[in-house]
Amino acid sequence: MIRAYLTPDLASFQTRVSIVQHGSDGAPSRILRITGGGQDAPASYSWEEIDPSITVTPTFNLDDLVARALLDGLADHFAGADDLRALRRDYDHERARVDKLTDSLTTIARTLASVDP
Repeated sequence: MIRAYLTPDLASFQTRVSIVQHGSDGAPSRILRITGGGQDAPASYSWEEIDPSITVTPTFNLDDLVARALLDGLADHFAGADDLRALRRDYDHERARVDKLTDSLTTIARTLASVDP
């Protein structure tokens, strides 16, 4: 399983991003490393074994504004809501619809239960 861990760095207004692969036992085993990249060559990546006895540096750091832009882009790419408030409104609307349906079914069940066979 691969997980991304984000840690705020309040002193620099950055977000530390660690992309970690976990072994079958659930323990972190490898961290993603990005190397190279520039105007002429694309970046490449590799996995580095994690030594549990030392503190591991993150995969990369992002300014908070850049991290927010990345979040919005990933949410768009994976069909997420770019505005969490819009998502919350959708949830609230769906909940109201389900509550109305449940009330209707409860009324029908009470009506049928009170009818003599």
